[in-house]
Amino acid sequence: MTDRERYQKIREDLGPFCGIVELSRVQEGEAVRWIAEYCTTREVKIDADGARELVDALGGDMMMVSNELEKLILYVGEKKKVTLGDVETMVLAAKQRSLYELTDAISSKDRVRALEVLDALLSTGDGEEAAIGHLYMLAKTFRQMLVILERNVRDQRMLWAALWQGFRVPPFAADDIIRQARRYKSKRELTRAIRLVARADLALRSNPTSKRMVLEKLVLRIDLLRSLHRAHLFTVPFENLDIHLGREIVCDESRILHKIVNEKRGGFCYELNGAFAALLRALGFRVTLLSCRVARQDGGYSPEFDHLTLRVDLEEPWLADVGFGDCFLEPLLLESRLEQEQSGRVYRLTSRMTSPSATDAIFDLEVMAEGRWKKEYAFTLQPRELSDFAGMCHYHQTSPESHFTRHRICSLPTPQGRITLSDDKLIETREGSRHERLLSGDQEWRAQLRDLFGVVLPE
Repeated sequence: MTDRERYQKIREDLGPFCGIVELSRVQEGEAVRWIAEYCTTREVKIDADGARELVDALGGDMMMVSNELEKLILYVGEKKKVTLGDVETMVLAAKQRSLYELTDAISSKDRVRALEVLDALLSTGDGEEAAIGHLYMLAKTFRQMLVILERNVRDQRMLWAALWQGFRVPPFAADDIIRQARRYKSKRELTRAIRLVARADLALRSNPTSKRMVLEKLVLRIDLLRSLHRAHLFTVPFENLDIHLGREIVCDESRILHKIVNEKRGGFCYELNGAFAALLRALGFRVTLLSCRVARQDGGYSPEFDHLTLRVDLEEPWLADVGFGDCFLEPLLLESRLEQEQSGRVYRLTSRMTSPSATDAIFDLEVMAEGRWKKEYAFTLQPRELSDFAGMCHYHQTSPESHFTRHRICSLPTPQGRITLSDDKLIETREGSRHERLLSGDQEWRAQLRDLFGVVLPE
């Protein structure tokens, strides 16, 4: 609830029972004079610019002005003079601490905490009216982090000096910004965040119905694709159980969504990536279905449409894939030869053509394994429809040559590794250590399926 909403509620609740005297907001000139007079009583001088900055920073809230003024007087000590620089160092930095909490939650991918911090920011002081100011401070913090990544040095003192020279970041805040910056894997991520802030700024200046909604959308969209990708992988299992139940799998979006959402099931690539594409499109992402040919041990590749993967276009194209089993947990930037590290593994995409942006350019997804690059699958950027995969989807359900008809599997990644039910074995990988256990029978298999994966099959 904002201050304005609280005020309105007080009027509605108490108005019928008593008179209400509304005190007008202190004008800037009056507040500046009060600051000067109060400092005189404390035998301290304050620069006129410093007094005005103090009022501007705290929005004329005289209780906050009084509290921060006391801190400033203690801060300057025997110097007995408060300068504009003192106000910028102490008061503006204190105001920005809550913004640092917000960017800390965003960089930690903690959406719940980020929205809680944002709610606290919008529920105090000028509420939603301060939205433009919050955006300015967000953009400033992201630019500070971008400077840290651009310097590309590990020396804390050099980074500290750069932040002070460029932004006057106080010492207690520099370490926080450096720590947050190192959570971002590339300058591209921070550049994209700054672009999103700029778009939100434009939206705020276009008289939106809800400024709060603009900021909430901004918080959710920064790094949203990565968060959704991880959440899907950790929640919706890779499984082929319908094949062994004799239930047909059809490349139809509505049937796939019903199975995953309503029946709380998983699926294999056509289902998982088909459902993920539908989710992303519903959220406004631009998604293209791509056909993949899976690499074989003999150096060749499987037929076209053997696997479905996704291209997602933001400011730059990304490869998303929640249906290839034990693979990358976060989207990969669709850029040739760029090595991308995730969870102790290194991935890269290589293009066999001079123009990798062309739809017929062939990409290989590779992962570093045992000191060499291992190919996972190959694909082009030619757009496909879900129905294009129907033939191979049928093949994988019916052919005795398909590994999906030969083995029953259900698998999920975990923060420590992976859990898998493979036929009658339970396989757990934790911190690189693999443990296998033979299950006692169908009853225990169904119990593990329910407890570990949340999947309940019909009897």
